[in-house]
Amino acid sequence: KKKKKNNNNASSFYREKGVEAARLGICIDLYAVGDGEDIDFGLLHISSMTQLTNGNLRLYNDASSPATCTLSHDLYKQLKSPHAFRGLLRMRTSSEFAVGRAHGVLSRDDKFPSILCMPGCDAFKTFAFDFQYTSSWGLGTATPALQMAFEYTTLEPVISTNHNDDDDDDDEEVDEGGSDDDDYGDDADSVNESSGQNQTDRKKGNRNKMTKGKGGGGRRIPTKRKGRSNGTATYRVVTRLRVETFVAETSEKREDIYTTSDPYVIITHLVHQALDEARILLLSSSESSSSSSLKDVQDLLRSWLVELLACYNLEYYHQRGGMERKQQRGRGRRKRGGRETGEEDEEDQEQQETDISFSKERQMQAIPRLVFALIKSSLLRPDELPSDARAHLHSLYAAMGPDHIVQGLYPTLSSWKSLEIENERGLLLSKASLSEDMPIYVLDAVSAVLVLYTNNALNSDPKLPYPPPHTCALRKQIKASRAELAQLSPRVLFIRIGTPEFVHFESHLVEEANLAGPSFKSFIESVAKDVRVIIQEEIAR
Repeated sequence: KKKKKNNNNASSFYREKGVEAARLGICIDLYAVGDGEDIDFGLLHISSMTQLTNGNLRLYNDASSPATCTLSHDLYKQLKSPHAFRGLLRMRTSSEFAVGRAHGVLSRDDKFPSILCMPGCDAFKTFAFDFQYTSSWGLGTATPALQMAFEYTTLEPVISTNHNDDDDDDDEEVDEGGSDDDDYGDDADSVNESSGQNQTDRKKGNRNKMTKGKGGGGRRIPTKRKGRSNGTATYRVVTRLRVETFVAETSEKREDIYTTSDPYVIITHLVHQALDEARILLLSSSESSSSSSLKDVQDLLRSWLVELLACYNLEYYHQRGGMERKQQRGRGRRKRGGRETGEEDEEDQEQQETDISFSKERQMQAIPRLVFALIKSSLLRPDELPSDARAHLHSLYAAMGPDHIVQGLYPTLSSWKSLEIENERGLLLSKASLSEDMPIYVLDAVSAVLVLYTNNALNSDPKLPYPPPHTCALRKQIKASRAELAQLSPRVLFIRIGTPEFVHFESHLVEEANLAGPSFKSFIESVAKDVRVIIQEEIAR
């Protein structure tokens, strides 16, 4: 109890510091560097500070191994990418619906709840929002519209050839421009274009990206540009306002919703909801009950999948006239020895008719596997994962986009005929996908890229070079994959099959039964059983 009280005090302390920093427009990034997993930084409680300031939280337990530690690469990416500061986001909707809960590393303004604050933000941050109807009629016949206004401050390069290097000290005292009015008002579209607008945006005709300032606008920060003897590169602080308006189509047919759905976006929204729920439960519970808290989140995700499949099957069941056929089967039953002979046949037929793979809706077919992968992922794994590592993963996934979130949950597995020729991509993450006929397999996840050499590669004549040379096609693809993710640089591990390191590769085969949970086959069978129960209850009404 005393330890729980101290942890709660620590969480409150860092939360207060995060609120204070957010009010001042300060973004806090935290990089925890250690040597081994036995160090406890308490990142679960410190993470409130980085979350409230829209910062990043990263953990490196391999500082003593330069070959695998990616700290320097991550810092370089972070400093190289463009950043926005003192961001304000406001969302307005048509009267039929309203913005509900917001998910992601952001916070609401104290005075204006409709404005979301982002002390710091880069181009790769992702946020999710819940919407709710404002009346029992739903959308009715109206066309729903959404407007997003995002105001932020950033540094803009200005190259001047009129200054000598000796005048750098004078440039530092240029007056700071900008506007004192940070509120959008009721009309977010009424923004005056100033003379300080970015000339690139003016040429492109981009009316949604604007710069506010006085005269030339902004405080100039001079820096010498290497390679130029007659010029100086300066940066000015500018404030921009981007306004985007979206109009959505509506339909009364559920099939249209399935057809136009994006499974990656659906899973991203589920990840944001699961992380928020897990964070609330973890901070309000003791360490001994943290496992049960994460188990509750896993159960909620499974229940969501069961209800989704039940609704889909009921819709399809009624469309094909299942009610009439069920009545006909009931009238055709004959009793033998006190048992209806049609019961077993009907149960077998119901099992065959239950569609648990969205066979009629191609867009939805990835959902069951991705939900299963989320439930078994390290994000929600009750045991065998330190709280620091979990806090690091929660911070990372709370900011990533849909493509990278899905790749982290269900990594891309590909087989290679040689170091130059890729054979097949997108294999199922099971041992059945690993064949001795293929010499090399590459598993591309968010945090790591694993290259597996099979016995075919190790015993081939001539033997394939281990590790592969940097000039081969396999290495070039790995390099391109590492460059795509801006938040961090995945570790690259080369593994021989049959060695102790092979366990790292096996741990990513999520469709196999392991300590993290059952196999995908067992999971989907249990889900199908619960779906049939719901269907039978609905039909019996």
